Amino acid sequence: MKIKYYSYTEEIIEDIEAGKIHIFPKSVDKSLAKERYFESLEERKGREIPNIFLKQPKFIGLGEFKTNLFLSDEMVLREEKQVIAFYRSLSLKNRKELGVESYYDVIDIAANFLNFFKLLKEYRLTEIKDLRKWQKKIYDMFLDIEKNYIKFLSDKNYTDPTFIKKDENYSSKSLNEYRDIVIYNKIYFTPLEKWIVERLEGEGFSITLKLQMDKEDFCEETLAMEGVNIGEKVSRTTEKIEIYTVDDEFTELLKILDTQNKIKDKNEKDMDVKIFDANNENYKYNNFFNGTRYISDLPIFSLLEGLHKLLSTLEEIDGELALELHTVVDIIKGDEISKYYRIIPEELEQFKVLVNEGYKYLTKYIIAEKLGERNFIHRIFEDIEQMRTYDNLKKWTEELTFSTEQLEKLLDGSENVGKYFEALSEIEVIEDLDVVDGWKNFFGYGKTSEGLLKLILKYLEFKEIAGSHKTILRKQSLEDIKTTKNKNLVLMNISDSFIPQNKQNTFLFTEQQKKDLGIKSIDEIRLEEKYNLFRAVMTSESITILAIKNIGLDSSLSPFIEEIMEQFEIKSRHLKQPLENYLELIKLDSKVKNIKENEKLFEGKKPSEMKFEVEELNDPFGVTAYMCDELFNCKYKMYLRYLVKLSREELEVEMDLTRREYGNLAHELFEAVLKKIESTKNYSLLEEGKIEVGIVMGVLEELVGRRRLKLPKLNERYYKEIIYKNLADSVGEFFKKISKELRGERINGLLIEEFLEETIKNKTIVIKGRAKADLIIKAEKKDYIIDFKTGNMNERQLDFYSILYAGEADLTEKYIFNVDMGNLEKSKKIKLVKDENGRNKIDPDGKEKNLGVLETKLKEFLNLGVFERNKTSKCDRCEYLDICKVGELDEIKGE
Repeated sequence: MKIKYYSYTEEIIEDIEAGKIHIFPKSVDKSLAKERYFESLEERKGREIPNIFLKQPKFIGLGEFKTNLFLSDEMVLREEKQVIAFYRSLSLKNRKELGVESYYDVIDIAANFLNFFKLLKEYRLTEIKDLRKWQKKIYDMFLDIEKNYIKFLSDKNYTDPTFIKKDENYSSKSLNEYRDIVIYNKIYFTPLEKWIVERLEGEGFSITLKLQMDKEDFCEETLAMEGVNIGEKVSRTTEKIEIYTVDDEFTELLKILDTQNKIKDKNEKDMDVKIFDANNENYKYNNFFNGTRYISDLPIFSLLEGLHKLLSTLEEIDGELALELHTVVDIIKGDEISKYYRIIPEELEQFKVLVNEGYKYLTKYIIAEKLGERNFIHRIFEDIEQMRTYDNLKKWTEELTFSTEQLEKLLDGSENVGKYFEALSEIEVIEDLDVVDGWKNFFGYGKTSEGLLKLILKYLEFKEIAGSHKTILRKQSLEDIKTTKNKNLVLMNISDSFIPQNKQNTFLFTEQQKKDLGIKSIDEIRLEEKYNLFRAVMTSESITILAIKNIGLDSSLSPFIEEIMEQFEIKSRHLKQPLENYLELIKLDSKVKNIKENEKLFEGKKPSEMKFEVEELNDPFGVTAYMCDELFNCKYKMYLRYLVKLSREELEVEMDLTRREYGNLAHELFEAVLKKIESTKNYSLLEEGKIEVGIVMGVLEELVGRRRLKLPKLNERYYKEIIYKNLADSVGEFFKKISKELRGERINGLLIEEFLEETIKNKTIVIKGRAKADLIIKAEKKDYIIDFKTGNMNERQLDFYSILYAGEADLTEKYIFNVDMGNLEKSKKIKLVKDENGRNKIDPDGKEKNLGVLETKLKEFLNLGVFERNKTSKCDRCEYLDICKVGELDEIKGE
């Protein structure tokens, strides 16, 4: 093989000769070569007489070239068809060893299997020895699967591109009458590729390898690169290298925008800025870049994803199908489901009622009973119910044809309809290829429909379509840098987190084992990365390099760039973005600018006071126990929550048992048990402190049964065995402890969930105190008020209950029962009174133990009409902080 070396100032892909095969390891280089060849033909047109007998050059990728040299009479399976065949070839023993229950469990396993044997074929390894015990187990299993896989394919008259690469299948017939081959910038040859070169040269083919590197960097004996020389003697195109470090990805994006704008302003001819990213797939602001569109970018994909979520979370509760409400809420937030099912505001408001009632699942019966059959959720349920019966791809693709009008909306125009149907036809072919013998055993019991829809989604996801996004910038992966000169290049995310890549292909083999087997090592892979980066730098007239340098993110400049800096005596600059620029950017008319030394972003009076008019309040004005608590803590919070009735408008359903739902269940349990006692007037269980757990569990099971659609199925066993049992035990603890406090007193009656109300006299407005006490025990000598708590304790509420019930705070015995801990705590202090400094105090004379203190506090609140907001430690956790903004401006301005 003849090897030609080119400097970094020369073009390697130029003067493409006709009558030869041109092989490119990079697809972008193949496209570049085609483009340049046809441009040269166009230039010579009219000046030269074309030789009609000369064969056109053949442009081909390296992978395709190798595949074409190994022929088979059998049909070759590719992509998802390989995975399906792999799944079907697994024995019961294999499935058990691999923990495979459904088709989707094998996708990664199949990839590892095929890549492993591809590696063996590429390095011409027929047997692996000296493996460790765990490696030998996997290796033997893969050999066993290989036999079954090849047999399955053979029985169906198919083959796999990996296993077709055998010496006996080699043939150069696909090269037709071409005899000259040119390979461009291939810097490493595997044993299979060396074998191919030898066979072709033995058949009389002339092979030329073109390399853009120093001759000393390449070993012609091993056909592998040995180093990267960028010393002073090495010629380069580069005139300008700028290296910047930044704190975060956002600052990096701003610098890229700035670089592009400067180049555009400088010269119209040089306005083409090529951007390449070492973190191309996962960059935080990828939505600013790239114009390629896929079916997954269209509304139809969002619609199908939503339907798949509904299918995959469908539950069967007591023999009835039920939609998971969390999933329903999640998908109707998207525009596509809302548009497709024509969800109108009135229907959504009706639906919110069920959410607020605490439902976690909806059956068809509940939907019809509560909302009627015309509500959107009923339409969704009927569709999901029908889709659940689809058991093959053809049925699904028939359903997904939609109407012409619907398709144009879902596909963003008629130009994508053809691509969509083409994709559906391709996925249908799977069932025609005889690799599938029905889908019954692929996805698990009752999950065939959702499994097939997921298969369709995976196939559609990366199908390219017409048109492009209107994006500000375009960028590509570092691997896609063309082997040519560039004028203006921007390399981003060139940090040690991404280059050299930390990911190693260590499946099965250790680095030492790979070295012993002659497999490309991590050091050789990193050398290739280094060369590709250095080549990009050395062949660009102007290059800007960006990297995140942040100790907190454990990120710094790539060591490759540090080597360039040292070699060319370049220093990096660290860019910082001031806080003011971030604040400016979120404004609609924002322009990033430097803030002058004394310039202030915010002007105007500090809003530390708020006003309201008493006349705006309802008459009578109701005060609850929680309002009373906020009155003594934060008047502004009380004003927003209870007077303005400002609440967070959220449509959310938690998948787990929330604290609120747990609290409601606990209160319902105590209420139900106590009402059973009150209905019989037999108070001995409370007086003696004994109640059978079986009685409590019976009540609890009845409650849970009634709430079956309001309690989560997820972790159901945990709830039954731990949470519900603890609740039942807590009831028993309460009975024991309250009997000790009664000290033999006889109970005359129970008031359960008792509504309390009392009028507070006021000249301006009638004020009514209102509350609901969990339990009041009317005993012979005293009355006992008990508050059951699963959350924060609040003794002030007990004072409020006592005042409304008995007229004064100390006329009853007050207790808080902590349901979680099983503790009964007696309230001793009167919390409804504060001193002049705002601290709680006890009033020993009893002068302020009635509604008088509340009246005084309310008068102060109402008559002032103005109140200050003072920052406390609780403010950071307050849901109204974004409205109040107490202390925020002081922090920004540094006051």
